Amino acid sequence: GMGRSFQVDLPSDEAYVPLRLVRFTRQREQDKPGRLPQGETRQDLQGDEPCEPEVVVEEDGAGKARPWMFQQCQQQKKRGVVVLGEPGAGKTTWARQLAWRLASGAARPEDLGLPAGVRPVLLRLRHLTVEHLQAGLSSLQSLKGFLRRETLSDGAPAGQQDPSDDFWNDSQRGVLWILDGLDEGVELTLRETVSGWIREAVFQRPRDWFVVTSRFQGYESGGVLLGADFLEFHVHGLSDEQVRIFIERWFAAAHRRVDGPGQVAQQKAAADTLTLTKVLETAPFQAPSMREMVTNPLLLTILCVVYHEEPNLPTGRAELYQHCVRVLLDLWRRAKYEHSVQQFVPFNSDAAQAVLSRLAWWMHQEDKRSTAPLEKLEKEAEQELRKLAESAGLGRSGKDFLVKMREESGILAMGGEGTNRCGFLHLSFQEYLAASYAVQQGYAKELAIRISNSWWQEAALLSLRKSVPFCEQFFRELLAAGFAEDREDLVQRCLTESISFPGQVLLKVLGDRGTSPGRRSAVLRLVRDKHQELPELQGLCEGMLADGRADRGLRELAVEILARFRQTTATGWASGTGQPQSGEVR
Repeated sequence: GMGRSFQVDLPSDEAYVPLRLVRFTRQREQDKPGRLPQGETRQDLQGDEPCEPEVVVEEDGAGKARPWMFQQCQQQKKRGVVVLGEPGAGKTTWARQLAWRLASGAARPEDLGLPAGVRPVLLRLRHLTVEHLQAGLSSLQSLKGFLRRETLSDGAPAGQQDPSDDFWNDSQRGVLWILDGLDEGVELTLRETVSGWIREAVFQRPRDWFVVTSRFQGYESGGVLLGADFLEFHVHGLSDEQVRIFIERWFAAAHRRVDGPGQVAQQKAAADTLTLTKVLETAPFQAPSMREMVTNPLLLTILCVVYHEEPNLPTGRAELYQHCVRVLLDLWRRAKYEHSVQQFVPFNSDAAQAVLSRLAWWMHQEDKRSTAPLEKLEKEAEQELRKLAESAGLGRSGKDFLVKMREESGILAMGGEGTNRCGFLHLSFQEYLAASYAVQQGYAKELAIRISNSWWQEAALLSLRKSVPFCEQFFRELLAAGFAEDREDLVQRCLTESISFPGQVLLKVLGDRGTSPGRRSAVLRLVRDKHQELPELQGLCEGMLADGRADRGLRELAVEILARFRQTTATGWASGTGQPQSGEVR
């Protein structure tokens, strides 16, 4: 579940779907992993030799053993593993599953390639605070103090409230340190400090083993990299079979929760699993831009939630995000109260989205910022809340708004250093809502000039699915900034994503003789296949040929386009018949 709404609880042994992990050999300290393309194995960044081939380090669905990552470590005399993945890729669930298998006895350490007797301890690095890191203790004492704080339990039986000394001082058995969320120390200096603890512990505690998880973006500088004692693995998206198993288990749990155990719940779960699986196998969901929604465990969970509440899923990326946001802000909250003695207190979901959009835009102004301190988010939210009517039902308190969005809607989640930071459930929602804010505010230029920045590119593309006038202004700014000449690939991507074809914007540039020959040629290349959508091209191209001063490259493109007009006429095609016209919504 998400937030405190319609919680679906799954036992670890039933819920877990093994991850697909790929070994990555870092050739140089500055090699950065970045985002991993779906279904691809990483290549050596120096371009000469491929990295290690894909290694599946889990058991498959039939329970047949595969090589384990720790066996890889043993072979190379290493005692550390770092697992990197995108937000929502399943790193934390994987870490918890590893700890559970060993602690419960479901697997022996030697089954996983670990020394016999090794005991797991799972520590969430998000619980570290600046105060913990600035206590002036040595690396080992700092780690020991963190172990004690995380394992201390006043409610445990007598003699077991503080197991930290037993773990720390056992000279016969080693510890498997499972350190989850290195990236959640937002400040680079904090991540470097924690990495220093880990490197020192590897050196000083030779019986111990170490597993560290992180997002790619949090593991990118020399001071954070854990070095040669660690093997690096990257999480790949779920396979088609894993997606099916995930959906099957989710719906089985959801219908048991709603309908109780029994045949009715089983039949409903089987029907939903079959229908959603077929939907996700259709062409729109197999497109590269949609694959992450299907193969990312967190986003797939959201798809299951959305489908459970309202089965009609849009097939466009922006439209699907909008649908998810609406379900989380409205139907998801209603579902919570249907199973609660509390009275449903409605609020205007459009107003809530307006506040969230402002927060997303504000957060996106800083590269790679996916969480922010609560007090700053509260102040930013209050700026928008003050503009709303009382009838919106959201009040004026930024603090109360954030609590609603976390605990009732689940679109926000706590994260980062300690418990004092918050962000969107997934970066995709931040990108989509930032795009929505840009469209509302008319920030076409702000997005267009940032299209080549990877942090902003998805937000810019999503904005092109919102409004025809916004799209036209976006393309004016894009052309004015010189992207047609310098990054034709990006402009083509924008044209493909846009809700409408900005034909009149392109024609105006072509018809302006004051525009540089380079820009006119670049734009003509963009429309060389659009003779049916833009019949006006014929007259423009004829004019270019009649102009003795026209650039040679421009004239050659004009000849090519006119040949296509002649071919269309010769084969009897009606110009524009059955084709989207300039400015037509698609």
